[in-house]
Amino acid sequence: MSQITQKLSSVPAKYLAAGICVFYLLTLRQGQTWMDDYAQYVLHAVNLAGGRPYADTGYILNPAYQVTGPVTYPPVFPLLLAGVYKIAGLNLQAMKAATVLAFAAFLYLLFLLFSPGLGSRRALLAAGLVGLSPVFWKFKDYLYAEYPFLLFSFAALYVYGRARAAEAAGGRWLPRALAAGLLAYLAYGTRSAGAALLPAFLIADLVERKKLSKTFLACGAAALGLAVCQGLTLHSDAVYAGQAAELLSRSSLPGTAAANFWTYADRLTLLFDNGYSELLAAGVLGAVAALAAAGFVRRAGREPLFAAYVLLNAVMLLLFPASDGLRYAFPLVPFLFYYALAGAQAGAERFRRAARYAAPALLLAALASYAGAYSRAQYGAFREGTGKAETKLLFDFIRSSVPPGEPVIFRKPRTLALYTGRRASMYHFAPDGELLAYFKSAGARYLITGAVFPEDAAFLSPFAARNPEKLSEVYFNADFKVYRLNP
Repeated sequence: MSQITQKLSSVPAKYLAAGICVFYLLTLRQGQTWMDDYAQYVLHAVNLAGGRPYADTGYILNPAYQVTGPVTYPPVFPLLLAGVYKIAGLNLQAMKAATVLAFAAFLYLLFLLFSPGLGSRRALLAAGLVGLSPVFWKFKDYLYAEYPFLLFSFAALYVYGRARAAEAAGGRWLPRALAAGLLAYLAYGTRSAGAALLPAFLIADLVERKKLSKTFLACGAAALGLAVCQGLTLHSDAVYAGQAAELLSRSSLPGTAAANFWTYADRLTLLFDNGYSELLAAGVLGAVAALAAAGFVRRAGREPLFAAYVLLNAVMLLLFPASDGLRYAFPLVPFLFYYALAGAQAGAERFRRAARYAAPALLLAALASYAGAYSRAQYGAFREGTGKAETKLLFDFIRSSVPPGEPVIFRKPRTLALYTGRRASMYHFAPDGELLAYFKSAGARYLITGAVFPEDAAFLSPFAARNPEKLSEVYFNADFKVYRLNP
């Protein structure tokens, strides 16, 4: 009977996830912005689909400027994109659509994960608040790994919880434990932040049972075994060492933590950005955060798995020496709503009339913010980026005039490699002589400056103007100039 009730209560969640999926697909924007990471994911996917070496993307790492990115990214997301590439070719819209399907599956899993703690109605509300958020909706157009990462991470949390319950009840826990290990690896193999899952499982075991469960041992063995295989074959997180060292050299660890705290506090207001009033957005976030804090205090001891996962992700956010918009905080956003609704529920039980309107007020404030943001959103094709006429003309020139194998210096090297098949590297901010020496060591014969990039306008274009004897202009349009480096 309970299984029938559970299945019936999940029907609205399926419709919600499907409806949000359709909404996202119908509003996909054409084109691609200048976010360069996506191009490396696609380049890896093309290599996987064609049986070529995974790291052979054409991207040349500049040792003096490693913040652009390492030579390889984790392989799970490229593997997903490789399947799309096999079917649709280099169709970024199809690849974006595949990530939207992953997000819809994540929303349904979110409902299943949150239902035991919130009840089906509030769990459905939490999933809806996440899925309808303009922040998540806008992200559908950027072809990043975050949607699959959320799917695998929350699926791992859900399956691990069920495996532990099965072990405690004397049921078949091993298949679920191995499945949780596979999902934990898939999360880690999609984004390295998935490494927080196993420590969260470990902490939950120690808090609840004062010892490690058989579920954890089997899950951990499966996940670690797969992670080791990944490290020995396609991608090792050791490639991030140089990037992290460069970033940490700019700030101390306490300074990084303090800066990240204020950065993410500010960026979380984007969740309730109404397009009209920043003060109102901050007020709504403050109210939600206060309810979430109350809910966390009430639930943390009873739900150590959730609490450990939230705290570990928060620590990683604070200590990681780089922030990239709000996307690194995406795993925490569902729990912000979870604990806010839990806090509202606790207040209603304790204070009755005075607090029972907290959840409806939260819902109305959030939906009003969402409506304002959607009224100001952009729905057409991207005006800047790879779809712009000047960009296409630049790519045409590079393909026709730069010999294969000739490295090119460009602000977005992986995008250039994807669209032109030429090897490319990023410059670094240094004196002219040092910069020219790097171009020579990289074997670069061409340099591109772009008026669309503030860094180029401030640094690279003046560099080119100061060195006419070293650079010969061979192409220009309204946005770009191409120079040949003279011997």
